[in-house]
Amino acid sequence: MRSLWKNHVDLLRWLMIALLFISLPAFSWDATGHRVIAAIAYSQLTPEVKRRVDHLTAFNDKGYPSLSRFLYLAVEPDKWRQSDGGESASWHYLDTPWRIDATPVITVTTPNLLSSLQENVNILSSDQASAAQKARSLAYVLHLVGDAHQPLHCINRISRQFPQGDRGGNLFPIQDNRVTNLHAFWDEGAIWLVPLSQRYPLSNKNVLRLARQLQKHYPVAVFAEKAQDKTLSDWTAQCYAIAKEKVYQLAPNTKPSAQYRVQAAAIVAEQLTLAGYRLGNLLNSLLVKDSQ
Repeated sequence: MRSLWKNHVDLLRWLMIALLFISLPAFSWDATGHRVIAAIAYSQLTPEVKRRVDHLTAFNDKGYPSLSRFLYLAVEPDKWRQSDGGESASWHYLDTPWRIDATPVITVTTPNLLSSLQENVNILSSDQASAAQKARSLAYVLHLVGDAHQPLHCINRISRQFPQGDRGGNLFPIQDNRVTNLHAFWDEGAIWLVPLSQRYPLSNKNVLRLARQLQKHYPVAVFAEKAQDKTLSDWTAQCYAIAKEKVYQLAPNTKPSAQYRVQAAAIVAEQLTLAGYRLGNLLNSLLVKDSQ
């Protein structure tokens, strides 16, 4: 499939699409981005699976509408990571090494994004897991599928300067008036789209609006068989390739160019939408049977 950012005409087209979002806050892999992915996924669920998902999201939070519960559940693992003493921190990334010089490659450790996502997928589909266990694993599946599509959650750039790696761009400095490193730039969805005056996350109404806009510009047919791929390691491998080939195409301590920002915006939009389709497809396959 031809990538949008490889063609100048498509870049201009995506610039016009980006302008649709100029008046909106960030739509990235922060809390807003995870809710956007969840909104796209929810729209893909079969009626039976949607009923089972709603049952699980109501386990700990019955006071809100089902869709609202689903959207916010996708954000919960980031909150849990802050309150569990860092125990689950490594669940959110896969430090696949990319060596740019002769520095020795370090070993990928577990638990990591891929192993933790697989573990929670197994719990969610298990006949032996309790409703409480499945409800918690659903939150992790919603969240970690999103992380598996953020390029800098799937790579660790190794060099003489950083023999243990740059922690997915967290140690890769850039010049920007909003963030100081490459990882933050991408976590916030290529900040170029975010007005300085915007300080608060999108409401659920605007999250749903944005999800519909992304689905309109990226209908599921655009992704063909990629949207149906349920091999989790494929997702992280593709995520790694994007980071290596596209994300790191600027020098440390430089300001991202206008072209880089436009390309980044296209990648963000494509990855968010693909993650939503894949998440919906995954849940449809995992929750075919009745949940507890």
